[in-house]
Amino acid sequence: MQVIYLDVLFVLNALMDGCILCAAASLSGRVLQKRRICAGAAVGALWAVISVLWIPAASVPARVLCGVLMALTAFGLDGLRRTVRSLLSVLLVSFVFAGCVSALASCTSAVRIAGTGVYLPVTLEMIAAAAACAWGITALVFRRRASGDIPQGETVTIGFRGKEVRVHLLPDSGNALRDPVSGLPVLVINRVSAMKLFPPELRFVPMELRRHNSAELLCRLGTNSGDFRLVSCHTISGEGLMLCFRPQRVVRADGTEYPALVAVTADSVGDYDGLIAPIRGAKAVHS
Repeated sequence: MQVIYLDVLFVLNALMDGCILCAAASLSGRVLQKRRICAGAAVGALWAVISVLWIPAASVPARVLCGVLMALTAFGLDGLRRTVRSLLSVLLVSFVFAGCVSALASCTSAVRIAGTGVYLPVTLEMIAAAAACAWGITALVFRRRASGDIPQGETVTIGFRGKEVRVHLLPDSGNALRDPVSGLPVLVINRVSAMKLFPPELRFVPMELRRHNSAELLCRLGTNSGDFRLVSCHTISGEGLMLCFRPQRVVRADGTEYPALVAVTADSVGDYDGLIAPIRGAKAVHS
């Protein structure tokens, strides 16, 4: 009779699910939020414990439901397309990860039959090896495939307070946004790109940004507000204010500097990271 310790089962599955969510975040281009990743891993680990005590929870539909709950807990709802992409990434990496664990367990003769199911007594070393294999497979196969689906646009690198982020922007002739003080054009990035660029003490800005709270967030910045300002904008839904900042530099794909301010939007821009006014003489860069 095989004895399964529920506390060990919970910890091992939490570690594996954490690796799955991190790999899925990398695959789908989502920002890693440690608390949400840990919460999603805990959901998966708890489901594993329940599946031992209640057999229906170990069925394939139940496992898929578990993956959906993990993805929603870790990444939340962020537009239909991005949410579906996150869900599919979690399920995809889960299947790859399970295959790697099963293969490694088979090679080490660690597969044992427990009742009507298969029990894999994995070790921390096996989890690390499986994580490396699964991450490598998803990065090599699927991210390369996904890179071919990136639409044409303008790729720029934005530097801010010692950090840099590379973004793929949609050239939008309707984006005539300019800073009234300096006269510089204003390019727009989404909250995910801003999360990657901002230091920890400023990440609450893109996380809490909504369509009508830019002024409130500017006040909350306090001593960090020196690089930030509000810019009036006109959109389909009416007039409003956008929170923007002065980057250290903006560099185009060909290496030329592009003097501009950068605004952060709470809206999704589809498969792009933001918007930029068409640059005269610029050609779309596929990267």
